[in-house]
Parts: sequence; C-alpha cells; structure tokens
Amino acid sequence: ASPGSPTPVPTPQLEDGKHFGYIRSVDLSTQPATMVFDLAYFLTGEDAVQAAKEHGDEYPPPNDYYIVNDNPKLRTLPLAPEVKIRLIDWGDCCETFFTADPEAFAGAFTTPDPTGQYQGPNSTYWIWVQGGEIVKIQEQYLP
Repeated sequence: ASPGSPTPVPTPQLEDGKHFGYIRSVDLSTQPATMVFDLAYFLTGEDAVQAAKEHGDEYPPPNDYYIVNDNPKLRTLPLAPEVKIRLIDWGDCCETFFTADPEAFAGAFTTPDPTGQYQGPNSTYWIWVQGGEIVKIQEQYLP
C-alpha cells in the first residue's frame, strides 16, 4: 500500500449475528484473544426432519433437533475485550447459566475440568459476532 492509502480491512470470518457451532480452542495469550470456531447449523422442527432425511439419519430426529456440520472450515475470530461467556450450570441442569471465568473457560479446551462445570470441546455453543469480533458466547444444552 502506498503512503496515505487506507489499510485494507480483513474480511470478517463470520458476519454479524448469532451463530451455532463447536469451539475448537481459545487463546487468551494473543492480542486480541482469539477463538477457533467450527460453524454448524442447529435445526429444529421440519428443518431438522428434512436434514436428517437428506443425511440418511433417523427421522424425525430424537429430541426434535438435528445438527448439520458438513463444512470442515475452521474460523479464527477475535474475542471482544469484554466478551460475555454464559455456561450451563451442570449442578442445576439445565435452565440455569453462570458467567464463566475466561481463563477457566479457555483452559477447558486443553485440559478437562475436574469439576465438570466447563465442558470445553465436549459441548456446543452459540456465539454473537458484532463488528467482526465475538461479543457473547453461550453454551447450548443438548439432551
């Protein structure tokens, strides 16, 4: 780029809005902190039945939901400095959430949490993206 020309803005990994999927890792040591996300689709009702049918799985799907994760692409997204992380309180399952400690949350993706409160890669999550960064993470209960 020549002096005085605008710096190109990288294309966001995900458009603004709410997305479902799997968190593969969280790195709090970078500036900004980053998260590797595997986008999937959480389907219910007729959409779930149709997707299960198309994938050759049982339909209607058990518990009226079906997850489609056909694309192997992983996305690395920055975490907002004040990202809100809400996890299921597994001791009071499954309507109660607690605000997660970012360090404990990140650590659960490399080392299983002995308390079982932080499920790490063994759970699914909704993320909210705003301005190209993750502003909120919320765990999804699956029966």
